[in-house]
Amino acid sequence: MSELEIANDDFAPLMHAEPLLHRLELEDCDLVKNGPPRDLAGLRSLEAIDCKLDGEALKRWLAVCPDLEDLSLTGAQLGALTWDCLPQRLQHLNIHGGELTSLLAAPTTGGLQVLSLTACKLQAVELPKSLSGLRTISLAWNQDLATCPNLPWTAKPFELDLRECGLTAWPDVSGIDKVSRIDLSHNAISDVPKEIENCHSLDTLRLQACQLTAIDPAIASLPFLTHVWLKDNALRDLPTGLCRLANLKVLELVRCQLQAWPEALGNLQTLEALLMSENHITRVPDSVLGMRNLRNLQLWKTGLQQLPTSLRGLEALQQLEISYNPLKTLPDFTGLAALEHLGLCGLRDLDWQQGFERLAEIRSIRNINFTNCEFEQFDPRVLAIPGLTRVDVNKTPVAESEWQKLRAAHPAITIWT
Repeated sequence: MSELEIANDDFAPLMHAEPLLHRLELEDCDLVKNGPPRDLAGLRSLEAIDCKLDGEALKRWLAVCPDLEDLSLTGAQLGALTWDCLPQRLQHLNIHGGELTSLLAAPTTGGLQVLSLTACKLQAVELPKSLSGLRTISLAWNQDLATCPNLPWTAKPFELDLRECGLTAWPDVSGIDKVSRIDLSHNAISDVPKEIENCHSLDTLRLQACQLTAIDPAIASLPFLTHVWLKDNALRDLPTGLCRLANLKVLELVRCQLQAWPEALGNLQTLEALLMSENHITRVPDSVLGMRNLRNLQLWKTGLQQLPTSLRGLEALQQLEISYNPLKTLPDFTGLAALEHLGLCGLRDLDWQQGFERLAEIRSIRNINFTNCEFEQFDPRVLAIPGLTRVDVNKTPVAESEWQKLRAAHPAITIWT
């Protein structure tokens, strides 16, 4: 038996387990009252879920498994800890919930690959100066942390997750060129400074709901940056550096207070997903047609009144979301051979006679969402589109009896009311 699960203080199976037990899971156990009943020298993985466990009890348990590589604790009340109580061979440290106020007195080096201390009321943490095998640092949901700890030197790219940590400034990343992913969402960070150019290996940047107003143009120097998520910020204008990212694939700008379609977006020839819903964008210019790799374009609730007359040129487009806008006409969809999903919810001002004619021209569409649309009659030519599998027509004025007739005539298509 190399693995064992124990719950509710029933430690009897542990006494009879194989000497070389490799993995132990404890759930709803009192580990303060019940110390380790035997030596666990062969143990490599220990997980304690919702157990009564404080810092002193943890030290007693760790003393009998010196070669532990994986430690996972949920809901433990640990208080303040120091690094010297942890096994030297530890590779994965995961502590979630409960209370761990500090982890201090870090050694110079360490073998950790994953350090995850999340939602545990952390106020201070010191990290080893060198963690050559590190892959992940996550300190998310510790709102009292306020400052980012000094980051270690690493030999390989690693991910840094500091969501909801009470930060008010960009962390010090000087000399840390191996960070591949940064998530600082839900912190009060107003700008991305020039120092971001030090993050040479960065491929993903998440800064959602950060009170962000500016991004330094130096971001354009990052050759591997492919995903940027900026929802719920106050940018108003698109930072120029973003439009010079040579390999950008995903750009999220939902609810960023943009006042118009940024013309410079046309420079992003590698972009595959552009998410711009809930901004003030009344017009999409013809320059969008040069974004030939674009697969997903979302413009939900932007006040959109005008699209290019034809969308020919967006050959890669698979999903188009233009719901809840005051559009009066639809563009020509001819040539969009990849288009599969089309969102048209709440188009109350649309000329539906023209709209249905445009839709009937699409050959590749699989799903169309008409929820909350104002048409008195539905054009059955839409249901003759080859490959169409579903139409959503919830909250439209058409009588249910009419939908029943259309379901009978087109049994292969789901008509959702």
